[in-house]
Amino acid sequence: MKIGRIAVLMLPLLALVLAACGGAASTSSTSAVTTVTVEAKDFQLTPNRIEAKVGQKIRINFNNKGTVQHDFSVMVIQAKEMKSQSIGTHDMGAKTEEPQLHVTAPGGKSGWIEFIPTKAGTYDAFCTSPGHRDAGMRAQLVVTE
Repeated sequence: MKIGRIAVLMLPLLALVLAACGGAASTSSTSAVTTVTVEAKDFQLTPNRIEAKVGQKIRINFNNKGTVQHDFSVMVIQAKEMKSQSIGTHDMGAKTEEPQLHVTAPGGKSGWIEFIPTKAGTYDAFCTSPGHRDAGMRAQLVVTE
């Protein structure tokens, strides 16, 4: 008889514990990562428009399908928690400033960059290798609220 009474008293407590565990396992939209794959070819970035939201972490997987070193760069952007993995370095021509967002890879290789945009706007992305931007290696990163 005592065991039955204890079980009845423990059911609400068990329900609370299970509800708390279920809540901890869920993910919020602010912790999710939006992943976009950008392909570089000689002389094109695909897609040429990338959309992101303020406060949403974005990961750009940069796949160089071309034959020479290419990169994906944004000179100035309002963002935080920027990190990347590039392969090698390359000639950025006469540029004296480092891009705030930058990932590079030789032909046939890949890299990535992650960041959280903090301000809405349209940001120009391009390959910084001499002549590549003018040849068409451009994209827009559009950040909305």
